[in-house]
Amino acid sequence: MKDEGADGDRDFIQWDTVALMSLLGVYVIIGYYVKANKNPKYKNKVTNQEFDYEYLEKKFDELSSYRSDALHWNMKELSNLKQIGEKALESYERISSETQSKVS
Repeated sequence: MKDEGADGDRDFIQWDTVALMSLLGVYVIIGYYVKANKNPKYKNKVTNQEFDYEYLEKKFDELSSYRSDALHWNMKELSNLKQIGEKALESYERISSETQSKVS
């Protein structure tokens, strides 16, 4: 999920997107933001989001030695969605507090 705050856009990863990526042989890594700045134009919107690069680096290392197809990788990623979502929620709560912006 990409969250720009209550005044911004929220994007969700859809099952059909993952299915299409799998058919195309695209390996999906689900990530989340750990840093952001308050958008100066909106009370409840953030900008300049940064992913959890340490988490992504570990996932890229894992993917570089993965020996199966995109479908199996993507299904494994989806099976970890709850844990990734919990990390995202913790991070977004911290971003909300730091920026004084309502982030969902």
